Amino acid sequence: METGVRRATAASLASALFLAASLAAIAEIAAHPTSEPGILSSTWTPFRGVWSLIAGDAVFGGDWDFWPIALGLLVLVAVAVVLGLAGIGLITYLLGPAPQPVAAMVVGAAWGLLVQIVVVALLVGGLLGGPAYDALPRWAWWLGTGTWGVALGLLWAAPVAAGRRAGTGAA
Repeated sequence: METGVRRATAASLASALFLAASLAAIAEIAAHPTSEPGILSSTWTPFRGVWSLIAGDAVFGGDWDFWPIALGLLVLVAVAVVLGLAGIGLITYLLGPAPQPVAAMVVGAAWGLLVQIVVVALLVGGLLGGPAYDALPRWAWWLGTGTWGVALGLLWAAPVAAGRRAGTGAA
């Protein structure tokens, strides 16, 4: 059991880091206008936007500022890890402890899109407001959470599938 918890945590952390990197890359490439006048999305705006949910809109911006970026990244990754563990629980509940990778990726994508709707769009974008949801193009949140879910499912199922191919059974 302990190995499964460690593996789930590692898969969830890796997919959370993937989410953070993909949101930062999309924001930088898009250079999309944010809800704050004169601020275009950049590598840093997703993290500063997340931190602005806690520290207030004054910390939002597009330039380098270590603490809002580091703390926003920490919050984003922590929330993604916790929600990722819940997603792994759902994948395991629906598909069993040794899911096929494609099926796990499909369930993971559905989980990512559910998280997008409930947590990002309704909670962050609707109830909490502020610049966080507009820190990058809205479609980027959909793409980011969907691919985060796919990565989550793949990272959870791939070691088990590799063990089956090698003849060692479920990991």
